[in-house]
Amino acid sequence: GIVFICLGLAGSLVYGMPADSFRLLADMSAAAVIFCVVPDRIMIKNSLGRFPNEGEGSAALRLCGERLRFASAAAADLREGFSKASEVLEKSEKSRRDTEPMREIAMEQLGGTEKLLENLGAHAELFPFCDEELSESIAGIISACGGRSPKAAALSGRDGRLYIECFYGGMLNIRSSELTEKLSAAADRELAPPEAVSFGGTTRLCFHEPETFRAEIGSAKANGREDTSGDHGAVFRDGCGNLSIILSDGMGSGLRAAAESFLTVSSVSRMIRAGMGAEAAIRLVNLMLLTKSGEECFSTIDIFTVDLFTGRAELIKLGAAQSFIKSCGTVKTVETRTTPVGIIDSVEIDRRRFQLSDGDQVVMMTDGICEECFPKIKELMLSAGVTPQECSDRIVAAAEAENESCPCRRDDKTVFTVRLHKI
Repeated sequence: GIVFICLGLAGSLVYGMPADSFRLLADMSAAAVIFCVVPDRIMIKNSLGRFPNEGEGSAALRLCGERLRFASAAAADLREGFSKASEVLEKSEKSRRDTEPMREIAMEQLGGTEKLLENLGAHAELFPFCDEELSESIAGIISACGGRSPKAAALSGRDGRLYIECFYGGMLNIRSSELTEKLSAAADRELAPPEAVSFGGTTRLCFHEPETFRAEIGSAKANGREDTSGDHGAVFRDGCGNLSIILSDGMGSGLRAAAESFLTVSSVSRMIRAGMGAEAAIRLVNLMLLTKSGEECFSTIDIFTVDLFTGRAELIKLGAAQSFIKSCGTVKTVETRTTPVGIIDSVEIDRRRFQLSDGDQVVMMTDGICEECFPKIKELMLSAGVTPQECSDRIVAAAEAENESCPCRRDDKTVFTVRLHKI
């Protein structure tokens, strides 16, 4: 892989810099990283075939995770080397002006590759133990239910929690609830209903044991100046016990803003559910918005994710409005100075991590909710007996009442409220 990159750089130095050299070098770098990773993973699968026992399976999974982390570090190193090489190749001010946009996009591509590999490595180490016998049994059940060429792994973490991941082609001839019962019986553990996502004719099914927390969610929205809201939101799970809410506000209002926010939400949520990780998904969507048209196109991203086993939570914000967190009887605000996606080549991602427990609550919203409503939001979050749906409805109603006296401030409004309950 290193020789491959060096030859590419040498060729650019010898034969000059064509207009798309930076994009070519970025693609070469990504290809070299994938080349370094994929053969080893295939080799592990083909040489071991199956894990004879949990100890050996654990070692193989840890090795796989370390290889992915090492590949992530290689991508980061390539990105740094690519940046230094570009400074050498850009010999004039004019050359620098002409190639800088392409270089920034290439750097973002490498950054996305780095985060993708890093996330896959972390996931591989999250469940280090593999039950080979149960894995084969699950694959047999999927095959008997109509799944083509099923691949399955029954994994567990150091806390003993079972996680099952299956890949298969075609369609199953059984209902989700019946399949869950069959796998629960095979594993001799109660399993929650699966999360499913399909790409290119292949379906990924993820099962795990019932969570420790239940999330109660309420949402409300109101259009601004146009008949169509430029806000879009979604609630989804990643199959590993994490619940996510993503909220996006497109530029302006109306159909165009709605298309931008819908593209952002649908793309990011599908990539996260596919196992790519939030940061890699965001960087790729940023590139999509930068290149989708010659006109200005951007949208905010606000992602709340909570682990329903532990209560550990995270907020990721890019140009998004303030959020409110109620924990231990107090309400705190979370705001950011980052820019939305689709404006600059390399995005800055603001991540905030915190711990939630029974009864804690989070409110997310778009910027149509004016500051005059903030005291009302805190009051509602601290009030006993106000459900998340009532909280969302009253926040939007309060914002609509405030805006009646100032028509120029009318904007789309969307609110999500989530509260954790200990099961």
